[in-house]
Amino acid sequence: MAETKPFLKLLPLLLLLLLHFPFSFSTIPLGSVIFASGSNQNWPSPNSTFSVSFVPGSSPNSFLSAVSFAGNVPIWSAGTVDSQGSLRLLKSGSLRLTNGSGTTVWDSGTDRLGVTSGSIEDTGEFILRNNRSVPVWSSFDNPTDTIAEFHRRWNTSTIYWNLGLNSSISSNLTSPSLGLVLRTNGVVSIFDSNLRGGVDTVYSGDYGDSDTFRFLKLDDDGNLRIYSSASRNSGPVNAHWSAVDQCLVYGYCGNFGICSYNGTNPICSCPSRNFDFVDVNDRRKGCKRKVELSDCSGNTTMLDLPHTRLFTYENDLKS
Repeated sequence: MAETKPFLKLLPLLLLLLLHFPFSFSTIPLGSVIFASGSNQNWPSPNSTFSVSFVPGSSPNSFLSAVSFAGNVPIWSAGTVDSQGSLRLLKSGSLRLTNGSGTTVWDSGTDRLGVTSGSIEDTGEFILRNNRSVPVWSSFDNPTDTIAEFHRRWNTSTIYWNLGLNSSISSNLTSPSLGLVLRTNGVVSIFDSNLRGGVDTVYSGDYGDSDTFRFLKLDDDGNLRIYSSASRNSGPVNAHWSAVDQCLVYGYCGNFGICSYNGTNPICSCPSRNFDFVDVNDRRKGCKRKVELSDCSGNTTMLDLPHTRLFTYENDLKS
């Protein structure tokens, strides 16, 4: 009997190791899939600073499909699914997020654009490319609540807060969609065809610090903040600028809600004892009258609220 070569004896072990320790590639081929239940499954960037993966959602047993910094700080998301959900780069070229039931939660709509692969860049940009390596879809062109460094502006239709240019700028903005950019030094700049070189509008509290990763995020509480990590490859992440004091965020405490401060933290309360919280477990949902005006048997009068600022929004005045 012929003697088995040592290499052939080791072949089953090598195959087992390959299956047990999957390799990570910066290029994502068609047919690739990651599952919400796979805690170690991800599509990493070449230097592993960013990755596409599932992170725990805001509610129990929910998972957010996201591009994350340092593995746990989302800078772009496709949506939330249950524990059996998945994100797939289909053979057709679409990137699709589905629940465990198979219901589509989100789809990139790129099935007819000739997509041949995907990639996650070291900048945090998730890109789908065609056979000429030309991007046909990008997470930077389809932002959610975050702008990373050199990421372009959000799509916008409603203004709740704005910051005007300083008096030294005499130009009128004709094409503001050209860009809102967070620079690597911590400065937010506006670009427009009438603004040569752009205009710096906001400075992070750690402006100028090198080897720092920053991103601009519209948080769930309605405030716009610049976050920074002292390392470009890992956390922790801290806020270094916010657009306004929290109580100046429109609608922070909901309908009829009054925002004030308990030390440094904002708290929500109701205008008087004639109101109850809509949800005592979440006071940001606002207040409701104990008795509707139409059911009031006596006379009605205006409630005087001293030292209180009433916020109005243009669309509310029209309704």
